[in-house]
Amino acid sequence: MCIRDRYQRRVHGESEVKEQSSMFNRFLRRGLSQLPHRVKSFDNYKDMKAYVDTTKPIFSCMYFSAAWNPMCIDAEKHVRDLSNRYIQYTFTHLDCDKDVLGRRFYSIKTEPTFIVCCLGHEMVRQVGSDLPNLEEKINRVYEFYKSIEFPKGTNVYEPYEANFMREYNALLREWEQWVR
Repeated sequence: MCIRDRYQRRVHGESEVKEQSSMFNRFLRRGLSQLPHRVKSFDNYKDMKAYVDTTKPIFSCMYFSAAWNPMCIDAEKHVRDLSNRYIQYTFTHLDCDKDVLGRRFYSIKTEPTFIVCCLGHEMVRQVGSDLPNLEEKINRVYEFYKSIEFPKGTNVYEPYEANFMREYNALLREWEQWVR
């Protein structure tokens, strides 16, 4: 059973997976580039950040482009193919021409730029449209995550943040009592 099937069985119900799997096989016969892509496009970096903060994906790849740049136009087809091959990743896209503040927020100096994140933290950044190199980086981040043994409950956002804040507040109260 491939990673895609295990992930879909966990996220969706069994009957929905069979339906999606048959649809996926039909598209696979036609060619991978004709699949409906899973890249979520945004015109505003605040919307993109809110989407990532709400969905809290374990793996995400942020793609920043400019509509006038021919390298970005070429890279867009490949990013769509990557989004269909790596279903464990959430792919988001921001057009830097439409949102200049997003460019500053993410420190984007050149398009296309790809930021590969794991648990909401930037792991790797790639500038340029070297797609085989990007694919290698995506695989490396995925393998790195799989090689880590997380204590129970710390491989997700909320429990880790809640545990940290609980310990921090307890330490802060203890410190304040000691100072008085």
